[in-house]
Amino acid sequence: MRTSKPTQSSDYIYANATVELSPAEEEFVQDNFCRINAVLDPSTGKMQEYRDLIKTKDKELWQDGAYKELARLAQGRKKGDVQATNTIQFIPHTELPKHKKATYARICANYRPQKADPYRIRITVGGDRIEYNDETYTPTADITTGKTLFNSVVSTPGSKFLGIDISDFYLMTTMDDPEYMWMPRWIFPQAFIDEYNLEPLFINDRILTKIIGGMYGLPQAGRLAYIDLIKFLQRYGYVRAGLTPGLFKHITRPTIFSLVVDDFGVKYNSINDALHLINTLKIRYKITVDWEGSIFCGIHLNWNYQQGEVTLSMPNYVNKALQRFNHQSPTRPQHSPHPYTTPNYGAKVQYAQPLQTTDLTPAQKKYVQQVLGVFLFYARAIDSTMLAAVGTMAASLSTARWADIQPRIAHFLDYAATHPDAQLVYRHSDMHLWSHTDASYLTEPKAHSRAGGYHFFSDKPLLPLRPDSPAPMHNHPVLVVCKMIERVMSSTQEAETGGGYINARELIPLRQTAIEMGHPQGPTPLQFDNKCAHGILTGELKQKQSKCMDMRYYWLRDRALEQKQLHVHWKRGDTNLGDYTTKHHPTQHHVKIRPTYVANQLTLKSSDLRTTLYAVCKGVLKSNPPTLHGYNTKQPKIANIPTATF
Repeated sequence: MRTSKPTQSSDYIYANATVELSPAEEEFVQDNFCRINAVLDPSTGKMQEYRDLIKTKDKELWQDGAYKELARLAQGRKKGDVQATNTIQFIPHTELPKHKKATYARICANYRPQKADPYRIRITVGGDRIEYNDETYTPTADITTGKTLFNSVVSTPGSKFLGIDISDFYLMTTMDDPEYMWMPRWIFPQAFIDEYNLEPLFINDRILTKIIGGMYGLPQAGRLAYIDLIKFLQRYGYVRAGLTPGLFKHITRPTIFSLVVDDFGVKYNSINDALHLINTLKIRYKITVDWEGSIFCGIHLNWNYQQGEVTLSMPNYVNKALQRFNHQSPTRPQHSPHPYTTPNYGAKVQYAQPLQTTDLTPAQKKYVQQVLGVFLFYARAIDSTMLAAVGTMAASLSTARWADIQPRIAHFLDYAATHPDAQLVYRHSDMHLWSHTDASYLTEPKAHSRAGGYHFFSDKPLLPLRPDSPAPMHNHPVLVVCKMIERVMSSTQEAETGGGYINARELIPLRQTAIEMGHPQGPTPLQFDNKCAHGILTGELKQKQSKCMDMRYYWLRDRALEQKQLHVHWKRGDTNLGDYTTKHHPTQHHVKIRPTYVANQLTLKSSDLRTTLYAVCKGVLKSNPPTLHGYNTKQPKIANIPTATF
């Protein structure tokens, strides 16, 4: 058996469980740990784990992927095509220290066509069994920081974007106190067992492994790797930009980058600046450079530097999800993400739906959770028109009956199938943040209200803003808020003020991020469509004191009137972009508003084109009507165009 020395590295993100398992649950996890990450079989639509993949026609490719992963974690292989990280050692079971408890292994399979080796196998540690009492938090940038950076690139003359990926990031960190895990025999290709002479070490078809370097799944691995990285970067002039997690800059060069685990999204102004960062990282890490900046955090980027635009998309994400859930395309297009209940106008009493006891089986509940989880990421990243539907169904899951939730899920999936490839387009702007806030009153179960918001970068405002002030250049959002207000509101005004509080808390970090990227911010316009809430926050009106209002919402007045971070103003409701995510709407409203939130990819017949375009141009887009690739939407001969995409 080979000997090994401590070190480590890794390039995947892992969410570690923190729950304690019963013996029965532990046995279940041991039998099913291969199901953490799986590969979609396009022919059957089923998710296949490593156990399934090694029985397919591509079994040799997947076994070779497992061989490479094991060799990379250990001491390499004879072929010399794998760089060893000396992260693990295979030891006799008698060498397990008495004060240590061995955890279990998990295997993740993924097909990554954009990688040089697409058949990816990653072995991770069952982090819920590791007893580690020190700090594990790792600052990392989120999608909103990335979107702000994209806006900054297209809004800064001469700037460009590139991506950098560090290979084996976690595995290159040493640990003073090793951990231990059991690995089942069936993970190992026979060739690996023979090369490492592991046969004598197996007991009950498993082998004890000593972890001496950072490894995926260890609760401490991410923080240890992050600390090593920032210490290394500091020696070459790269420091944290300020308060924004995962945002870094150079002390003399204009380089700024966003760090998400081991993925760098880099804004640079010259080739020399880019090469300085690249060559710095190469001193210690093995990296891959994407000079085109074509993908970051799973979002595909199409840059047009000449026109100052970038288009964001996630191609085939929806189609793969629909295939995973065995959902067929609808016979008729569905343009609303959630069923709409028409209000009973004129009724003296509007009755709420009675609460019920859920009858969902564990399998049905898991299916609903999977659907909502898969599409929640997509809704946050690209298609925010799905947020209200996902939020409502998630909130009602504890009381919903299958006869109620199943049609709503099918309705939502029909909508996703009708609109599978949404896009966001960010255009050159003054990089000044604008925000719209709104709320719906008593529209959610248990007398709750929902807050909505729309945050985007556009022109510098000419303050003070009035109801008749022209709207700024329309830009797609960097953040869309769709949150249930935690407290039960006693009035529409209180819900509107509560929505403003929620949105203001979201926009303050956005302001700070833009400032740290070199874009000074004046007071951020925060648009309300409720005159009472606006009057109270600007001091024009007074109301009876309320502890709830004082403690939770009057924070807004301090930010707006004292600190001058916000400019609270009022405009008509049909110009408020925060309204859309506060409640469910009829289908025609979705068709009209959707192009405001995403670059709509619907192909329309010529007979429908004029009606739809003029509907879109009303209200929120009145001052900035869309155009059709050179065609003015006001031209009378628009019916001659057979199809159009907008």
